[in-house]
Amino acid sequence: MEKFLNLVISGAVSGAIYSVMASGLVLTYQSSGIFNFAHGAVAFATAYLFFQLHEATSAGGLGWPIVPAAIVAILLFAPLLGLLLDRILLRRLADAPVYARIVGTIGLLVAFPALVLWLVETVGNSVLELGLPTNTPGFRPPGLGPQPSEVVWRPLSGVAVNSDQLAVFLAAAAAAVLLWFVVRRTRVGLEMRAGVDRRDLAGLRGVNEAKTSAVAWMLTMVLAGLGGVLIAPLFGLADADYTLVVLGSLAAVVAA
Repeated sequence: MEKFLNLVISGAVSGAIYSVMASGLVLTYQSSGIFNFAHGAVAFATAYLFFQLHEATSAGGLGWPIVPAAIVAILLFAPLLGLLLDRILLRRLADAPVYARIVGTIGLLVAFPALVLWLVETVGNSVLELGLPTNTPGFRPPGLGPQPSEVVWRPLSGVAVNSDQLAVFLAAAAAAVLLWFVVRRTRVGLEMRAGVDRRDLAGLRGVNEAKTSAVAWMLTMVLAGLGGVLIAPLFGLADADYTLVVLGSLAAVVAA
């Protein structure tokens, strides 16, 4: 029984993470027709920024508390990144052929993690000698729960739910409810869906395509950033793992 319950809890945590990542992918596709292969790269970049803000080392590191670090990484950096990418690239890809959409987002998938690591490890530490914290094999970076993680529920001896897992459950539930409300119960959600289903008719009705595209990508990047920060303490801070999580979310995306 203990082994079974541990597997159930572990599977539920993985499913909650997949749901957060899949929600962002579905929102992107519904609003722009683009399947964002770079979703995992954005999640990694946000998680790495959160790690830099929150972690403190003897040589450097800011050591911010969890809440301000999460606000800056998830609610400021991620949506601003989405807005920037929408203006520069993604809005143009919406009208491009399918192969161009695929190649464009795969290019971002390759470039983002490399750029982040280059800025921290090469520019920050090797050139400027800032002493920024870096990821090491086996290291588990901080998440949204207290550090070190605490047991919040123990139904049986040998079976426990810790604070990092609870944060995943709560964040997944909140993201699902808020995303449903925005897409189904707000004007901007209606405009996003109209822009994909009937773009010409939506334009005649006064829908601002540029605004809806920007809002959709900003929301998508917030979901990616949230998923990235949640993944870090459970799976580590390796960019390849984030891409694998996105690929694991494909089943939920196809169903949606």
